[in-house]
Order: sequence, then structure tokens, then C-alpha cells
Amino acid sequence: MNKKIIIGIILTVLGYVLIMTKFFGIADFGFDKTLTLLTSRIEFWILVIGIFFFANKVEKNDFLLIKEQKKKWWFYPLSFLALISIITIILNIIVMAEHNFGIQSNSKIEQQLYDILCANKGLLIFTCLTAGVTEELLFRGYLLPRIKALTNSNVSAVLISAFLFGIAHYGYGDINRVLFPFIIGIIFGSFYLKYRNISILIICHFAMDLYSMYSQCK
Repeated sequence: MNKKIIIGIILTVLGYVLIMTKFFGIADFGFDKTLTLLTSRIEFWILVIGIFFFANKVEKNDFLLIKEQKKKWWFYPLSFLALISIITIILNIIVMAEHNFGIQSNSKIEQQLYDILCANKGLLIFTCLTAGVTEELLFRGYLLPRIKALTNSNVSAVLISAFLFGIAHYGYGDINRVLFPFIIGIIFGSFYLKYRNISILIICHFAMDLYSMYSQCK
């Protein structure tokens, strides 16, 4: 069973990285960039479906090993505000540190992404929704509990899944784009193990991406 889990982890990360890279995301193959970007977002949904069937048919496991726990209504707004506040503070600290040390973060691929999305708000929303749902299902819902099963350690599971989440974002072409997802992975992973609720993480992820994308549009 451990071998099947390891294969599932490899397939998940490899599939995600391939889609995220400039060759499988918004690469210039002579196709319309907007259509290429849309296609890559659809590929993420296909990846989730593929891993879902792998978990059920090959692993003989549920896709989500951690059973979702429903919470009282006030849990959702409070958790949302807490997570957004923590991440905002950390992001500001990172930005100030980069400024103080003279680190310039300039990802041409990311800027190209913003240019496409700002010109197509429908695609922007679909992109944010895709990231919020598929990334949380894959990295927190699927990978995290399986890494925990292999390592028998909450700390290792959170750190390894966060590391994979960060590395998966290197497709943007900037090492600075790895650090923030890594930190988000730690925060979201810790939250998921403690509260066993992935829906609030999906909502937070979507909201953060939507704000981040719209803030880049002039």
C-alpha cells in the first residue's frame, strides 16, 4: 500500500508541475495565449479527477483520508478572518524583507499571466476558482494525510507537503514565488490537521487569489 501511496504522490506533484511550468501553462507555442491559459486551468481539473480515480481504484482509499468535519456557522467567518490576517501579516513581512535586502522579484511569466487575466475577467475568476479548489484538494486533501501516513508525523507531513506546494509554483520562473506558497502550505496544512475542514481553506485560497489578481489590474 505504501508503494501505491508514493506513486500517487509522485503522480500528483509531477502532474501539477508539468501544468504549472511555462511549457504547459502559458507557453508560446504559436497558439492564442488566452486559450492556452484556459486549457491549462482545465488540465488542473482533469488532474484532480485522475488522482481521485487513482485513490479509489488503485489505492482502494477515499480521496480525502481525513473526513470533513462540519463546523458551527461562526467557525467559518472567524477562521477566514484569522487565516487571511495571518497570511497578510507574513506577506507584508516578506515584502519588507525583500525591499530591505534589495531583492527584486520580477517574474515575466507571472506578469504575462496578469496581462491575460486582466483583459478577461471571466477567465480571471475561473483561474482563481481553479487554484482554490484543485490546489487545496491535491496538496492538503490528498497529499498531506498520505505523507502523514508514510512518516507518522504531523510536523513532517506539513513541512513536506508545504515544500512540494512551494516547489510546484516554481513554474512561474521566480524562486521568490516558491517561498510564499511554502509558508501558506505550512499554515493551511496545520489548520487542516487540527480542524479537519478543507472547505474554509478553499474559500480562503480563492479569496486571496482573487484579491491578488484584481489588485494587479489597472
